[in-house]
Order: sequence, then C-alpha cells, then structure tokens
Amino acid sequence: MRLFPALLILAPLLAGCASLSQEECATGDWTSIGSVDANQGHPKSRLADHQKACKRYDITPDAEKYLAGYKTGLGSYCTPANGFQVGRNGYSYHKICPAESEPVFLKGYLRGEVLHETETQIVELDSQVQEIDEQITSSRMIKSSDERRAELSRLHGEKDRLERERWRLEREKNRALLDAELFLQRINPDI
Repeated sequence: MRLFPALLILAPLLAGCASLSQEECATGDWTSIGSVDANQGHPKSRLADHQKACKRYDITPDAEKYLAGYKTGLGSYCTPANGFQVGRNGYSYHKICPAESEPVFLKGYLRGEVLHETETQIVELDSQVQEIDEQITSSRMIKSSDERRAELSRLHGEKDRLERERWRLEREKNRALLDAELFLQRINPDI
C-alpha cells in the first residue's frame, strides 16, 4: 500500500526527465526550440535529447529548422554582456560560441565569473560576521569576547576589501563591455 503513494509522487519527476513532452514534440516550432536552447547555453547535442524524447511518441524533430534556430540563438547568447551574466550567475559555459564571437563572450564570462566568486565570498563573510556578532552578544561567550571582537574586526576588514574588489570588477566589466562593443562595431559597422 505504501508503494502507490510513492509512485504518485515519483511519476511526475520521472516524466520530467524528458526534454520535451508529447505535445511539444507534436506541435514544436523547431526553429524556436533551437533558438531557446542556444539562448539558454545548451550544447548542440541537446537536439539528440529532443530526438530521444520525441521518438517515444513516434515524432521526428526537424533537425534542419532546429539548427537554423540554434544558430540564431547563438547570436543572442554569444555576446559580452550575456557572457558576463552567465559568469556572474555561476553558470557553466559549454563552449558553444562560434570562433568569431567566442573571444568577446569569454571576456565577459571570465569577468562575470570573478565577480561571482567575489560576491560569494562576501556572502560567506557576512554570514561569519553575523555569527560572531551573535556570539559576542550571547552571555555564554563573555570569556572570549576580546578574541571574538578581534575576529569580527578582521572579518569586517576582509568584507570591506571584497566590497572594494566588487566595485573595481563592476567598473572593469563596464570598460570591457564598451571595448567589446567598439570591437564589434569595427568588425561589423552595421551593428
């Protein structure tokens, strides 16, 4: 009897493993699906996932339309600004950008990645500072409060240093985006 409720809970999760539903396979706008996949940073091999999902329903995706949409989506994905966002959000880059746009994407991505790491450190330090603040105010920690105050002071200093680093990286990002934009305008004046 316990198995049935467990199956009810697991069924939607197992169904979620497929990249597309039967309806999406049947009515799929393969150009849009390809574009969305590229915009989300998925590798081209995602088409194989869609083919596998749709094969269950005896539906064959239109690979030509998918790849055309994918190519269009790469144009939106492989920009310095998006590279920065992908890096800043801590997402992985799957080396999907074409050779001509990958350098500017990576420039933004690497800067965003550094900013992500800095912001993560700031959050961790904030947590440590809060924990020490709570310990200092706790009556149980009266004996070692001088040590805790010294540690708190050190953490505040480290947090301030990281805040300055974050602002420096923000300025550097803005300069890099401007450089990338100027570079793109030089190689393609129609932009």
